[in-house]
Amino acid sequence: MAQVPIGGGFFMDYDEVGKAVKALQKLKDDMEDMSLKEMRKLGVVAPAQETFSTAFKGSTSAMVDQYTKWNQEQRNTLQTKIDQLNEVLKTYKQTDSHNSSKMP
Repeated sequence: MAQVPIGGGFFMDYDEVGKAVKALQKLKDDMEDMSLKEMRKLGVVAPAQETFSTAFKGSTSAMVDQYTKWNQEQRNTLQTKIDQLNEVLKTYKQTDSHNSSKMP
């Protein structure tokens, strides 16, 4: 099986890189779906109109905001990895195609 350089001195089988891209994409999609579904459930409403309820709403809303930010950062990181692996595959295909065309 063809070995593809994936950076840092590491190599992967060509087919495994494609599988990794699909797995990372599924993880990213699942995280996005989870975030969208859960955000609808996490609407925070103060239980009453008094100081403690207002403070509770504020701190809980801040936690939801932090989770949303973390989730987005993780999806961005996954997308970067997906893009990098797709670029590796593209470069390998071009090189392999170019080398094949030079064979007698």
